Amino acid sequence: MSREVRKLKQAQIVGRIHVSGEFVAKVYGLMDPGSTMVVTDGSADPSRRYCVWFYYPRFGNPLIVLHFFIALTVLMGEGLDGLASDLQREAPRIESQVLQKALAASNCATAQGVPVQSPLLTVIDYSKPSVEPRLWVFDLAKRKLLFEELVAHGQESGDNFARHFSNDLGSLKTSLGLFLTGAIYQGRNGYTMKLDGLEPGYNDQSGVRAIVMHGAAYVSAEIARKLGRLGRSWGCPAVRKKIAKKLIDSIRDGSLVFAYYPDASWQSSSKFLNCGG
Repeated sequence: MSREVRKLKQAQIVGRIHVSGEFVAKVYGLMDPGSTMVVTDGSADPSRRYCVWFYYPRFGNPLIVLHFFIALTVLMGEGLDGLASDLQREAPRIESQVLQKALAASNCATAQGVPVQSPLLTVIDYSKPSVEPRLWVFDLAKRKLLFEELVAHGQESGDNFARHFSNDLGSLKTSLGLFLTGAIYQGRNGYTMKLDGLEPGYNDQSGVRAIVMHGAAYVSAEIARKLGRLGRSWGCPAVRKKIAKKLIDSIRDGSLVFAYYPDASWQSSSKFLNCGG
C-alpha cells in the first residue's frame, strides 16, 4: 500500500465531491472524467490543514494533486465559513457580510473559469468613509491579512462617502464589482496596474475608461485630517504613494479585486454574487 493511500485511510474524510472532467481541467489543468475528489481534514499530515485528493478510476489509487486552499473553498461551503472567520480575526474592521460576499464572488469566478492566478483577494468596501482604511488584501491560502489601506474613489462618486457609481466613459465615478488584476505600466500617475472588469454593465468598460490602480499624493492620513476626506480620482482605486508599488506588485497579474457597495441593482444581477442563478 502506498504512503498516500495509507494517509487517506488514516485521515477523516470531511467532504466528497464528484467532479466532471471539464471542471477538473479548468481548475486544476487535469482531465479525467468520472474522478471523485475527497477532502480530508489533514489529520494524517499535521503540516497541512487540509489535503485534497483525487480518485482516478483508471488507476485505482488516490493521488495527492493539490494543496491549494482556494480550491477547497471553491468546493466546500464549510471551508468557506471557516476561512471567513479566520480572515475576520485578521481584519476586525472589515464588515463580515462584505467579506463573505467577496469570498463567495471569488469562489464563483474560479468555478466559472475566470483565469485566477493567485490566492490573493483584494476587498474594497466603498460604503465606508474615505478617511478610514477600506481596502484589504488577503492571502486565502495562508489565511492572512497582507494590507489594510486607505483608497480613493471617483470625483463624481461623492465626497467623504461614495454614493454614486458608474461604468460610463467620462463619468469620473467609481465602478463596482469583481475585477481581475492585469499588467503593470508606467503611466502619468507612476507605477500603475491595469484592472479588467468582469461584470457587464457595471465595470466591463474599465479598459476604455482606464480604470487602474495607482499611487496618489492625495491619498494619505494627513490629507484626510486636513480635508475631512481623501482627494478623489477619475474613478480609479488610488492608494498611498508610499505603499503603491509594494501593494501592486503583490496583487498584479491575475488576482481578484472585489469592489463593494450595497447597491441593490448590482447585487441582484451580479453573476458572481448569484452564482448559477
